[in-house]
Amino acid sequence: MLEVSTTAQAADLLTPERLERLDALADAIEAAAASGDLIGYLDADRRFHGELISALDNPRLTELIDRLRRQTRLFGLDELVRSDRLTTSAREHRELLDALRAHDAQAAHDLMSAHIRHTRGVWVGREESDHHQP
Repeated sequence: MLEVSTTAQAADLLTPERLERLDALADAIEAAAASGDLIGYLDADRRFHGELISALDNPRLTELIDRLRRQTRLFGLDELVRSDRLTTSAREHRELLDALRAHDAQAAHDLMSAHIRHTRGVWVGREESDHHQP
């Protein structure tokens, strides 16, 4: 919930330099996904999301979201490794960057919401609509 709403806020705060760093991290995410490097993927993904949220200039929020992301990443990694979902997720980062570059806060919000749902749903072999069930 925190990351979705803050991503929309960041859409108007991203400098060209920060977008350049995000592009480089998206490249690293895509390269790790293409080679099946889960550790490299998770590291670049964590840095991408941290870089994005840090645009809000709220270190406490950035640290909190990073900590929560690291904890939720422990869920479903076996299934993620066995599937081709790394490359699908990698492409989502690029789509998010396109929305952010266009300053489209609503699209950024929607894309981040879908991206986060995937980590708890389709990444681990469940339908997205099932992720709220106990």
